[in-house]
Amino acid sequence: MTVNQNAGYLSAEAVLEFFKLHPTSHRKLDSVIKSLSRKNIRKVDPLIVLREITYYFFSAGNVSSLNECYDGLIQPNLESLSNLEARDWGIIEGIILIHCYVNSSRQDLDYISRRGYVKTRLEGSLYELHAKNLAKELADENYVPKDTIAWRYESQIHELVLMLVFNKYNLFQKSKKTLSEKRLADIKEKYSFIEDNYYESNDVIYEHLKNLTP
Repeated sequence: MTVNQNAGYLSAEAVLEFFKLHPTSHRKLDSVIKSLSRKNIRKVDPLIVLREITYYFFSAGNVSSLNECYDGLIQPNLESLSNLEARDWGIIEGIILIHCYVNSSRQDLDYISRRGYVKTRLEGSLYELHAKNLAKELADENYVPKDTIAWRYESQIHELVLMLVFNKYNLFQKSKKTLSEKRLADIKEKYSFIEDNYYESNDVIYEHLKNLTP
């Protein structure tokens, strides 16, 4: 979670100020937001903080807070954010896709189309890669870090939503892969469980995840 030195247009200060006015009232998210105030060590990238907040709101069904965050921090800065390097743009792409999905809207999808690297993902290659790696990590008896497992779920949500949104609006050729809203709901349930129970022991979290729908 290193700071993106090019994120001056979406600074840690701006994100902190926004969430002073719009608190999440969630223990894990509040802790992540608070970490933005660190001055010297282990500074956190505000984009990564926004990603975690967005994916949690989406998974927990909190659409009003998701839209509030998007309209207040992401949408006004999209022109600048659309010029980010690939790694950081991937974060913004996922946030845009989720916003479009929950609002049944094509708003801001052009930013994604312009950046490219969408058509090659519509058959689910990246989704399947994350699913395969996640299965291995959950089976690891030494416990892969919870943050790594959460990131895998975020990545699966990202790729599933991309396929669902682009298929819905017939952008590029439709995917031949059968897309499941139920599968998305299952992943969201697992992700929100990790966030809600982050401070429980690894035994509690991993046992629960393994017992949920594969």
